[in-house]
Amino acid sequence: MEQQPTPRNTQENSAEYIPTREEILRELTAHCEKFEVKRELSDDQGIYLLEVEKEGGTEKESVLYAYQRKGAFPTGSQSLATVVHVAYFEGDMPVRGDIVSEYNPQTKTWEK
Repeated sequence: MEQQPTPRNTQENSAEYIPTREEILRELTAHCEKFEVKRELSDDQGIYLLEVEKEGGTEKESVLYAYQRKGAFPTGSQSLATVVHVAYFEGDMPVRGDIVSEYNPQTKTWEK
């Protein structure tokens, strides 16, 4: 008898769904186009941080979108929710930011 694959995105102590890379990129694309992946960090559960950057409205402005998964991570950081943040920079200085969407694990959808 052929062994069935282990379901992806499950944790022993949690039923929390973890979006796939494709789902994360689809959500990031809903907020911005023509971005460059700047950083991607994963653990044994999947991606926990994915940062993309795009040019801003001026020469010195850039925009950083960051997916952050709910949980505690090998870097020592942690997040209470799965969200997409946006931060606006002028040069190297952040000038404003916000949460643009949050993942609802019950409905498996992103909410604005």
